[in-house]
Amino acid sequence: YTGDTELTDELMDFCRGADLIAAECSFPDEGRMGGHMTVSDVGRLASEAEPAKKVLVHMYPEVNAEAARDRISDMCGAEVIVGSDGLVVT
Repeated sequence: YTGDTELTDELMDFCRGADLIAAECSFPDEGRMGGHMTVSDVGRLASEAEPAKKVLVHMYPEVNAEAARDRISDMCGAEVIVGSDGLVVT
C-alpha cells in the first residue's frame, strides 16, 4: 500500500515484482499536488514495477475512476482494479 507519496525510485524498487500493490491515485495528471501520485505516476509504477495485481485507492473526486483504470491498464498492459470499500482481492 503506497499511502500518500510521490513516485520515487525507492517506491519503484519496493513494488517491483509484488503480488499486489494498492496504489493511491489521488489526482488527474493536470491536478498534480506534492505528496500524491497522479494517474500517469501510477501507470508508470504499474508498468515498470510489474506487480501481479494493481488496485487503485485513495482517489480524490477530481479523478474519474474508470478513465484512470483504463489509462493505467493501457500503460501497463494488464488488468487494473478500482478499489472500493469491502473489496476482496484473491
